[in-house]
Amino acid sequence: MSVEQIQALVDELAARLGRAVLVDDRDLRLVSASRDAATRDEAWDEAVDRGLLDDGGHLAILFVRRAASGDAPPGKAFLPDVERLARDHPGLRALAATWPRRAIAVVAGRPGEELDGPVRALADEIGKAGPWRVAVGGPVPGPGGLAAARRQADIALSTLRAAGVACWAELQVHRTTLYYRLGRIEQISGLSLRDGRDRLLAHLALRLYQLHGAPAVPTDVEEGGLKPQRDAG
Repeated sequence: MSVEQIQALVDELAARLGRAVLVDDRDLRLVSASRDAATRDEAWDEAVDRGLLDDGGHLAILFVRRAASGDAPPGKAFLPDVERLARDHPGLRALAATWPRRAIAVVAGRPGEELDGPVRALADEIGKAGPWRVAVGGPVPGPGGLAAARRQADIALSTLRAAGVACWAELQVHRTTLYYRLGRIEQISGLSLRDGRDRLLAHLALRLYQLHGAPAVPTDVEEGGLKPQRDAG
């Protein structure tokens, strides 16, 4: 093995070790909601020092999930290389954790430049590469906003039932429409969204639906007969 080949191998190992500092078995430390600010800042400094991300620009969180088989259009089954695709877009850098059917990435832009357009173009490119649901959270002004950007990406992803792209920055609804929809939710569910316990119940029900699908309703129960029962205490 030549000296040049050994140096290339060392450089590759160093890059992988740099990512190992940031990526654990399940998630990126930079966007893990369970990590404290000191851990996040340490991970951010490590990424910048190793040249994996640029400092000073806006940041976004990008989720990629494989669409359900029934809704997926024909296309490639392999998850695109998010980091490589980001490098093809001037001014973008990405640090991604990738699994066979999903990925999460921190996308950084150049200082003083808008991130909305470039990160949308990146998301569109990923979406065209196969049957993927792609969601974008942010942009946020710095690493302190990454937890919020992650929540935004999660909400944007929840709006996609088939392959496509959804960006938090583009999710808009008129106030009157919002109030009407909230009223209909209360009317149909029997919940009061002004009550914190009911909001928690609705949140848990939605998460269970996402995990397990709609529950079977007994045939001997009339429509509207099911009402949430809460402990008065």
